[in-house]
Amino acid sequence: MIEKNEKGLFVAEVDGSTYEFQKWGAEEATRTMLKIAKIVAEPFGIAVGTAVSGSKGDLDKLLDMNFKPEMVSEVINSLMTNMDENTVMDLIKKLCSGDMVICDGQKVKYNSHYQDRLDHQFKVVAAGLEVQYGNFLGALLGLLGSMKRPKHVKNVKAMSTG
Repeated sequence: MIEKNEKGLFVAEVDGSTYEFQKWGAEEATRTMLKIAKIVAEPFGIAVGTAVSGSKGDLDKLLDMNFKPEMVSEVINSLMTNMDENTVMDLIKKLCSGDMVICDGQKVKYNSHYQDRLDHQFKVVAAGLEVQYGNFLGALLGLLGSMKRPKHVKNVKAMSTG
């Protein structure tokens, strides 16, 4: 659980260490979100499309979907195709180290702090994402699920000219 402390920093416990995160300003948060979106948009689209295919399109199904092996394969392939190594590395470092992240009272220096603890860095990245964006995906799905089709829009079937 992430809570705000008296200094205005967001505190998360990760593997017994206390991490403090400073929230980014709106411009930095938006720029970073756009970089993340470039990487995950297509894989997310594949997952959503697979989850709702063959159904009436309820987004509730996304929260309770079963992953099929072919879907996982497509998502991983798309993710690897869209992923630029330098951009991803910059995002990881930005989310789990630098001036905006403190661990047990000390600034986190990426190379030394995560040496021999590569799995740990991804837990800190997850905490950093939660601090910066909250439950963005859950909020987005909730918004999309609550939207109704306007009354003036009707289902249109393709007409064949056969």
